[in-house]
Amino acid sequence: MAAIVEVDYFNSFWTKRIHTGAPCTSDLDELIVPGFGSVSPRLTSSTSTYPGPVSFGDAITGLQNQNLVGDSSAGALSDDDDKWPAWWNSAEKQKLREGYFIEDSRIRGGYGNTQVNLGVRAYINEDDPTSQRRFASLIYSGPYNGLTGFNETNVFSVGESIIKSVDPAYRSIQKLYADDTNLLILQENKSSYALIDKDAIYSAEGSGTVTSTNLVIGQVVPYLGEYGISQNPESFATFGFQKYYVDKDRSTVMRLSRDGLTEIANYGMVDYFRDQLGEIDNSFKLYYTTATVVSASGLTSTFTIENPDHELEVGSEIFTTVDGINYTPTGSYVENITDLGANQFTIDCKPAVNLIVAGAVTNLSITSAGTGYVAGSGTNDTTVPIAPTPGIGVGLTIDWTSNALAPNELTSVIINQAGSGYVSADTVTLSGVVVTTDAVITVTATPTIPTIKLGSYKRGRILGGYDIYSKHYITSLQTVPAFYSTLPNTFQTLSFDEQINGWVSRYSYKPTTLDSLENTYYTTDTYKLYKQFDDTVANKRGYFYDNAYAPSSVTFIANGEPTTSKVFQTISYEGSSGWNVLSFDGDFEGEDFRKLNGLMEEYEQYQDQTTVVYSYLEGKYELSNPSKTGVLAQAPPFAHAGFNRKENKYVANLVQKMTDETDPSTYPPRPGEIIFGNTMSGIKGFYATITMITDSTTEVGGEKELFSVASKVVKSS
Repeated sequence: MAAIVEVDYFNSFWTKRIHTGAPCTSDLDELIVPGFGSVSPRLTSSTSTYPGPVSFGDAITGLQNQNLVGDSSAGALSDDDDKWPAWWNSAEKQKLREGYFIEDSRIRGGYGNTQVNLGVRAYINEDDPTSQRRFASLIYSGPYNGLTGFNETNVFSVGESIIKSVDPAYRSIQKLYADDTNLLILQENKSSYALIDKDAIYSAEGSGTVTSTNLVIGQVVPYLGEYGISQNPESFATFGFQKYYVDKDRSTVMRLSRDGLTEIANYGMVDYFRDQLGEIDNSFKLYYTTATVVSASGLTSTFTIENPDHELEVGSEIFTTVDGINYTPTGSYVENITDLGANQFTIDCKPAVNLIVAGAVTNLSITSAGTGYVAGSGTNDTTVPIAPTPGIGVGLTIDWTSNALAPNELTSVIINQAGSGYVSADTVTLSGVVVTTDAVITVTATPTIPTIKLGSYKRGRILGGYDIYSKHYITSLQTVPAFYSTLPNTFQTLSFDEQINGWVSRYSYKPTTLDSLENTYYTTDTYKLYKQFDDTVANKRGYFYDNAYAPSSVTFIANGEPTTSKVFQTISYEGSSGWNVLSFDGDFEGEDFRKLNGLMEEYEQYQDQTTVVYSYLEGKYELSNPSKTGVLAQAPPFAHAGFNRKENKYVANLVQKMTDETDPSTYPPRPGEIIFGNTMSGIKGFYATITMITDSTTEVGGEKELFSVASKVVKSS
């Protein structure tokens, strides 16, 4: 393993644990030590020299062989200050014990060998050695050339101008992206690019030309408009010459192309992104994963857990509890996770953590009197002092040596004062245990294996990636990280299509990461990698990750002759079998004001709604036996409670929802209506909002096409 060792001169060496040669003597009384000059270490003989070859196997013996310090018979170095050179402090003493480094100026450390020029002193005296956080600056190293083996990536020369700063008023730099010969710089509140290996020169008239220069990062040129990437660099994605990212602070999604910056959130989704991005919090919060410890043994670096309520994550801090309410940090962190199957996992942690807590019992009460013991009154009898030795395991061993009493048969004890893992006032029965002076007994009590929590600091995320299969920009707005919840109300995943300049779809999966590689779109669900649009297995559409089938739905508006009040009588579509009409709703018919019981004021508005229109197969039933429906309906003639097929077009009548007479508020009739609810056909309104969804019967997971949707409309009287 590499290490950093401080040296005092450029051209010197560090010798560690020399193994060859023999002790060398000389008439010198002083040693010339590189970096320290002339020194006089404690010598038992004035004939020892430095440097010189010696014969020993380790640092301690080597120093003793040179009569520098210590006593060879003791086998260790002495800590007496007069036996060490004055320039060796306690830390250097310990370094010699452990590693024995000597700075040397002779080749191979040999006596009389060629000595190199010591050169100049290797130090830099900074005027202000304190660190600085320059959140709006770039610093670059020397170049790297893999063909020639030239590598100066670890060289940051203070003698050269290697820092390029942008305006700190636009806050920190969040994302860098090399775009051909330019460097894209995305700050929280600004988007810019910097010229690479070139600079711009402007004439007196203001015209500019680009010229080659030895500058690594040239002039920084801002894009028009104050748009940045906020604190969400994970939203960045690119394909071709187009870049996409989300500016949360401005409630918008940006596209950077050859024509500059464009707010693609403006394409019909302004209020949507305003609402959704406002719910995402960029501040870090502590999220917990709770699990039960299956097996552990006291202080351990490895233990097994089961049934975690969230996904596990390396780096999580371990918290423990005994009462199930108050959790205490252990200072230990998850280093590795092994999946054992059956929802069990082995956790490797560092440092070790104590996951079995034995009680720290300090006294016992005797519940049966005998020789040497006096019975007390009530439930707590005479307290006998003990010298407890808490045990780790299933038993608590108690050393009775501090209680020199006469022999007695102890039938039971009560734990008066218990630590974690033992309950105070628990009675422990002992069968025929004879306690004598200096006896040792064992009280059997089960220690607590605490419930644990694994905590990680996370924040809301706005993921971005490019789906190369569909040519869509995908973004996932997550109020809670995917590690801790995949509930539908914690995320929105949607896509943008350049061909129509619009947002075309929302998805029911919550990715941890997403990106494309070699014509394939990939996403991850915590630690599992998934290939999207995989057709190697039939009928897998709508199955994301290991979740159940998620039906696809389409919502659209029918609004022909928008100024005419209409009645929508039927619905028809061209496409595949397997589509239900989930809802067909007219627009709201204004608001009516009324007083309820003369006390509460209320505004009411009414809307026509349909019942569900079943798909061709799902609504199919036998006329002779109506109980057989769907795929079970085999004996003709058949009827259909939803869509019927005519000339390869699926058609159904629209029937209004049924009003529950016990609770009319669920679908209230309008004032004065005599015929209402499912006794009426057709939906009245200026326009209608229609949602169609794939059913759970017709070739589940198969391809479903929806080419066109129509409705028969008559003018309302």
